[in-house]
Amino acid sequence: MAENDWGAWEESWKQMHAVSAADESRMSAWQEEMLEDLQALIRTEGDGADTSEIAREAQLMDIVSRKPDIPKRVHRTLVQSLLDDMFRFGPLDPLWQREDVSDMQVFVPVDPRHPQIITFTDSKGRHVYDGRGFRDLRHAKLWLNRHLAQLGQHYDAGLEPSKDATFENGERLHVISRVCGYSRFQSGKYIRVPCLIITVRRFVHDFTLDMLTETGQNPFRLTKKAVDMAYSRKAIHTSYGGGMADRATMDYLRIMVRLGKNHLVAGGTGTGKVRRIGA
Repeated sequence: MAENDWGAWEESWKQMHAVSAADESRMSAWQEEMLEDLQALIRTEGDGADTSEIAREAQLMDIVSRKPDIPKRVHRTLVQSLLDDMFRFGPLDPLWQREDVSDMQVFVPVDPRHPQIITFTDSKGRHVYDGRGFRDLRHAKLWLNRHLAQLGQHYDAGLEPSKDATFENGERLHVISRVCGYSRFQSGKYIRVPCLIITVRRFVHDFTLDMLTETGQNPFRLTKKAVDMAYSRKAIHTSYGGGMADRATMDYLRIMVRLGKNHLVAGGTGTGKVRRIGA
């Protein structure tokens, strides 16, 4: 490629990139505008209206096609982002599509001048997500209440600082605001950034009681040495081969459940306390 051609190509690329950045800065306003029109349309629907994703997609495409101020090059991106909010995990969906991601935590600042932080945990540990997050605090609240509506719940930070929800598939959601945030170093000192914090957790391992004993293939295996270090009482009354519990303990749990007795399950975060496991 000749030097003049290369210079022309580079200048063209810069112009395209600048247009893309301009579009990105206006995406939030366009999405809010489309949502208002869609909500007005939904309010006119009867009880038998089609609420499927295909129907909503058609409605959104019709809405955006009648807006001359929104360029055609972003129509599909706008519609898909709104559908992801309604029927999937919105901006968090790329993470949730990964089978090895067990939880996500999103810090959405009340003041938009502070950065939004998204962290997630996979098989290699905890990481900071560098993809697109929520547009702003209002977007995060709308996304949150769309999911809580599946359980007949609603979150209002003015009435309660936190809420917990467990979905039918075992996924759990926790939200807290007003009294929480993260620390940020600014102007030579640490400041607290008030946030809405959303935490979503799911279980990436299916297991049975047998898998948690010394004879099963335990994905949470502990060693005998680790148990000895954790407990002052060294002697144990049954053979122990490195699982989370010995067989006698598992048999006792089965008996308690089948007799309908009350029992308390305690453990650290993420150890499966609310997980329904096969007996």
